[in-house]
Amino acid sequence: MNVRKLVCTALTGSVLLVSGLAATTVQAAAAPAPTTPAAAPATVSDNWEFVGYYYWESDCHTAGQGMVTRHEVSKYRCDDGSWVPGDDYELEVVWNR
Repeated sequence: MNVRKLVCTALTGSVLLVSGLAATTVQAAAAPAPTTPAAAPATVSDNWEFVGYYYWESDCHTAGQGMVTRHEVSKYRCDDGSWVPGDDYELEVVWNR
């Protein structure tokens, strides 16, 4: 129990330290040049929606490809959903409307 508490405390401290450093870096960055709506081309963004978590990447791809095969979705992606590499994968899809 003490080992778990120690690990959680260390992880929390690391996250707070990293987020604090990231916040100061963002504040020090220069502001981007303003863009006008007329100059920017109209883009159509995909509406990605979260479907579920999968422990194995192959299971995520199998589920996503099955949805594409059944014409439920137009496309899918499996994103690494954790800061621990290979921990879990998030299946996100663009539904056929």
